[in-house]
Amino acid sequence: MSEERAPEGNETDPFVAELASASRAEQPPAGAKARALAAVLPELEAVPAVAAHEAPPRLTLRRTLAPVLLVAVVLLGAAHLEHRREMAASAAAAAQQAAAAQAQLDRLTEDLRQQQATVARLQAAVASARDEATRAVAEQQLAEAKRQAATAAAGSSRTGARPTKPTCNCSPGDPLCSCIP
Repeated sequence: MSEERAPEGNETDPFVAELASASRAEQPPAGAKARALAAVLPELEAVPAVAAHEAPPRLTLRRTLAPVLLVAVVLLGAAHLEHRREMAASAAAAAQQAAAAQAQLDRLTEDLRQQQATVARLQAAVASARDEATRAVAEQQLAEAKRQAATAAAGSSRTGARPTKPTCNCSPGDPLCSCIP
């Protein structure tokens, strides 16, 4: 039997090389064992050396999955932060709208209070009028102030909405008035 060597430039594992040389040294003289050994030895010597830095397939899978999981975690974190930023912006917008509505309500309430004070002052003027001309002027001013107060009260209760039908400015009992039913 001729000795076959591994091709040049193809490193073999030192353990395999030692095993092959020991097997050649103890080669049986003839028979089935000798033929089997002669068939296996060239294949053993042809096995390239396994580098110490090569990882088994399981470690390669871990090395592949780790960056993928890291990227997924980073993307999910970024999406979560974006969602929180949008929620904070919408909460700030809602707070701003609530503040604007409260300011409008405060302004309308103050207007209504001032108009009610004017109505009370004009009612006192009507009650204390000494002649009919002064009383008629005070009653006319009182009717106008009551109309403005009613309009302001309707506006504040509807938060600035316009009335659905116009207010009637006719005097009671006027036959030409179209707004009295």
